[in-house]
Amino acid sequence: MKKKLLKIVAVLFLVFCLVIAVLLFALSSWNSSKSKHWLANPDLSGEMVDIGGLKLFCRITGNGKPVVVFEGDAGSSSAEWRHIQDALPAGCTKLIYDRAGYGWSDIGTYPRTPERIASELEQLLDAKGLSGGPFVLVGQGLGAFYLQLFASRHKPKIKAMIFSEPYSASYYIFKKEMDPVVYKNLLDRGPAMKMAGFMSSLGIIRYFNAVPYRGLPADMRNLVVENYCQKKTFAAMLNEYKNAPLRKSDASPPVLPPVPITVIHHCVENYRKELTSFYLSYNDLERIEVIWMDMLHTITDQSPYSRIIFAKNSTGNINIEEPNIIIEAVSRAVKLR
Repeated sequence: MKKKLLKIVAVLFLVFCLVIAVLLFALSSWNSSKSKHWLANPDLSGEMVDIGGLKLFCRITGNGKPVVVFEGDAGSSSAEWRHIQDALPAGCTKLIYDRAGYGWSDIGTYPRTPERIASELEQLLDAKGLSGGPFVLVGQGLGAFYLQLFASRHKPKIKAMIFSEPYSASYYIFKKEMDPVVYKNLLDRGPAMKMAGFMSSLGIIRYFNAVPYRGLPADMRNLVVENYCQKKTFAAMLNEYKNAPLRKSDASPPVLPPVPITVIHHCVENYRKELTSFYLSYNDLERIEVIWMDMLHTITDQSPYSRIIFAKNSTGNINIEEPNIIIEAVSRAVKLR
């Protein structure tokens, strides 16, 4: 009787596993089909630009100078910056684009190094007749580091820079000085990227219409979800993260021109509250913020016209949660003479 019961349980378990496997296969196939259709139909408000065999999607609005160039964080598509682009004065040229691997853009050449990404931006600007500048650079996270490298190559053409939660070459200090467990679980983004990529490939992100942001406007949601439903998005994101100088103590920061630099930092109080849910000690909380500020100063100390301003509520994703801070900073930079 006992053996018979065990056989029944084993059969039921196998049937359950088979059903789950079939459902996941169907979900994954559905996601793949939807993704192919979306990629084949780029948004008509932008265009695909060929930069020597690599096609990048970009959206350009406005006319005149300066040229405002946006560069998002790892994994971010241009859709996350449309509301800011559209809110800026029409008297300047505003360019948002999908880096290779993101949104509608082609996958691009690997490895995805900062040097390669900066070069692709240069080619895109040249292809659109915008390489002469002057430029106001607006970057977030890892994208801000790419713009720092771009700025170091084109110093005479840079008018101003606005960076939201920017990374710098000193990010490695987090790994060097923080407890390994704290670093791995909170500060190392690699594991989370891998998990999100796995969920995306199964179609789970599409099924639940999930995005990693709070307060995302409804008219942006579909575009952002579609970007995170693409297998190539997470492949590019992980490769960028792997090849960025974030864990190398010998990495040197790009030398920036002495122009106005605005760095927008998260709300310190809310950020600490968020981290307390992970049961960090007071010393850990203090040390994380000290390292953040040291990292920001490797950027701002390069110019006498720098400032650091703080978000009122946001602990990250300031372009989504508090876009007016960025809009005001960019509008101010555009008016500089």
